[in-house]
Amino acid sequence: MTLALLRARSVLSPRACTRADVARGRGATRSWSWRSGLACALACATACSGGGDGTTSGSGDGTGGGGDGTSDTDAVVYEPVSPSDACELAPVVEPGRYHGELFVNSETLAGVCGMGGPDAFLRVTIPYRLDLRVTAAAEGFTPRVEVLGDACARGVSLGCGLVGDEGVTVRDLLPGSSVHVVVGGAADDPAILAPGDDRLPYYVDVAFQRVLDVGARCKPDKLGRCVTGTVCAPVDMTGDDSTWRCTETTADACVDAEEIDLEGTLTTLSFPGPPAQSDAHQHSCAGAGLVERVFRLRAVAPVGPDESLVVRTSAPGVGLALRTPGCLPEHERACAAPSDAGASFTLESLATEVEFGARPYLFVEWAADEPALDGFVVELERTSE
Repeated sequence: MTLALLRARSVLSPRACTRADVARGRGATRSWSWRSGLACALACATACSGGGDGTTSGSGDGTGGGGDGTSDTDAVVYEPVSPSDACELAPVVEPGRYHGELFVNSETLAGVCGMGGPDAFLRVTIPYRLDLRVTAAAEGFTPRVEVLGDACARGVSLGCGLVGDEGVTVRDLLPGSSVHVVVGGAADDPAILAPGDDRLPYYVDVAFQRVLDVGARCKPDKLGRCVTGTVCAPVDMTGDDSTWRCTETTADACVDAEEIDLEGTLTTLSFPGPPAQSDAHQHSCAGAGLVERVFRLRAVAPVGPDESLVVRTSAPGVGLALRTPGCLPEHERACAAPSDAGASFTLESLATEVEFGARPYLFVEWAADEPALDGFVVELERTSE
């Protein structure tokens, strides 16, 4: 479906349909214009009349509602909001879809992302803590989108997307602030260099996702996302959405891994209660759809030259992975996929790891919503051949 037809669909309400649109459709030679004009003409035949049955709200004497030969629909004409060519005149908008035509626009603030080309502006005020998502689509050219601060000047860009439908997301905007959404095209886009009769129609979508505080209800997902440092986790395992809350995490990634000293022959890690973890790392055999807890291991007692470390769990559906000397994916040294029988692996030459000062990262992965995993253990055993 072309963008023109999408726009034609969007005008089927009085708020998006003006008599100017209808007039522009009559006799228009550009393919986009006559399609949108026709859509508006059809829309105003019903939606712009007094009722859904094709009648007006007049008195029935042919004079319309005002008694002076005009109808009620002549008294109030709704003009749709469009992005402005001037940043200072950018309309303040809420989440929604906004249409424009780039052929009338100039290069106001050095173009989108400061790369030249015509640009247009919307202004968004932030009512609550949120993530802002901006995408765009166009007919005849590739749209770009950007989010700038409140000032109408080139400065630090909050986000830039060179392909409109891929868009840009700006996270964690605070209430009381405001930003500018910029949409436009590249200066060297062939359609912009020589537009001819092409009006270069586009639309830009503005969407909000609420950022939820610690303790806030977070299910269903449409409520928003939990603030950084927390995850959406059940406070009990009943499965009721009302029990899922934004819960602070610990040992959720390598940067805050829990320190574990391998002091004796056997070290046991316990995982009681519902998990409050995310999935910050992906492994060769585990990770998709699982949460994880991260530990950093240190052998504090003397390590024999032939010692190895066995890591195991009998819990079904629990996976294990180990990286050393660092946390990068290429540092993976062992991986055990979840299975009904549990998982295990062996890190050979523990003495070599200790000799070079390595402190391996251990990852324990499991399904967050699996009641059977409400309490399990992982064992770390130092063994000698």
